Amino acid sequence: MSVLPIEVACDESGSEGEKLVGGNTDVFCHASVRLTAAEAADCVRELRALIRSPAVEYKSGHLLREKNRHALEWFLGPAGPVGGRANAYLVDKRWLLLLALARRLLDTPPFADDADVAGLGAQGVASALYRASRATVRPGLWTRFLTVLNDLMRFGAAGDAVSTSDLVELAEELRRIEPLAAVDGLLGVFDRHRAGLDAFLRTRRRPDPLLPLALDPLSPAILRAIEHWSADGAPVSIVHDRHVTLTEARMARIAEFHTVSGLGGRLSAIRLVTSGADPRVQVADYLAGVARKLASDELLGTADPALTGLVRQHVDPRSIWGDAESRARVCRPV
Repeated sequence: MSVLPIEVACDESGSEGEKLVGGNTDVFCHASVRLTAAEAADCVRELRALIRSPAVEYKSGHLLREKNRHALEWFLGPAGPVGGRANAYLVDKRWLLLLALARRLLDTPPFADDADVAGLGAQGVASALYRASRATVRPGLWTRFLTVLNDLMRFGAAGDAVSTSDLVELAEELRRIEPLAAVDGLLGVFDRHRAGLDAFLRTRRRPDPLLPLALDPLSPAILRAIEHWSADGAPVSIVHDRHVTLTEARMARIAEFHTVSGLGGRLSAIRLVTSGADPRVQVADYLAGVARKLASDELLGTADPALTGLVRQHVDPRSIWGDAESRARVCRPV
């Protein structure tokens, strides 16, 4: 006997494609909720009654205003509408960029043979650079370095905007900062293998333009939603808010790619709607925006512990998060 699919509604917050550094947000969040349309509509109505804003459509910003804290606490709380029925997948964008860099270094000679790279492994390389980049020493210089790195690694980025020479010069400037001795060798890898750097970083063409973008967290987040909600064996049907990168062709490729990822048969369907047309997507939108902002506050050291404690129950333990201390506070345990 066939098993009926589970239908979940999804939305994101903080999506800027492959731009992971130097954009408007430092965290991406993809939220999925398993509610009926009636339950979601009740949630929207209750929030309108609690917040009493004349806005036609509420967004997460309404919940995050201090004067509406009671509404936010109700929404996130264990007795609220999404308790045990939602999953928020977070991505620390800086960590994702450095992890992608580390993996590519280890896949590409002569970088993979360099002692400063090979001796640490992908996690070690990413962790060392991540910790150094988040230290208080020259944060602006680190942002410039990572922005150039991001631009060079982005498929389809403007070829004349930045150069590999810019990356090497910024890496060498960072190496002159004494407190960063722990990553001196890693930063030096760009200069030591300058001859191979252009080919390594400036690959622009994809053989298949429908494949998920290499650094864009949205497609992997959708795959994770499929994996999470199909854990008990039932297939998943996804209703997703419209997004500029979620073309019909790309959704078809995601549906195909989920089989390659070991999730074969778990996706029943995926369709796009506008958030205003489906209250379930509106609820996912609230959770995505709230979770992203509260997680970002954790990274910045400006978090409200009480609110972090409330959102934690909804945050996916498989989130892509680089800072171990804030991860323990913002992600529920495995």
